[in-house]
Amino acid sequence: MKEISEATWFTEVTCSSTPVAVHFYAEWSPASREIECMLERYEQRFAGKIKFVKINIDTNEAVRIANRIIAPPTLIIYYKGIPVNGVPGPQPEWVYENRILRAIRLYERRLKNIMTNRRR
Repeated sequence: MKEISEATWFTEVTCSSTPVAVHFYAEWSPASREIECMLERYEQRFAGKIKFVKINIDTNEAVRIANRIIAPPTLIIYYKGIPVNGVPGPQPEWVYENRILRAIRLYERRLKNIMTNRRR
């Protein structure tokens, strides 16, 4: 999973043409490490449909504050820089999978609508 920073946030999250699942983590959080392992599996499973990145909330305080992150781990899914879904704190794996699948379906639906409108 690619690590981003405040400096690369705009390029990696806001300018992305696909949804981006951002894992807000902290080195000292055991739950963050567990969630990261699970997200890396999802990254392989959903390759090309959603991008997965992580950002350390201790070294990127401006991003933490702007996104109202209270504690790690937190997962927020963005589409074109807008938060569309999220999972605060550690949750069961099915919760993460459900939110990721919802974001992918939303993206695919919008893509389908764009393609349909171009044919007209």
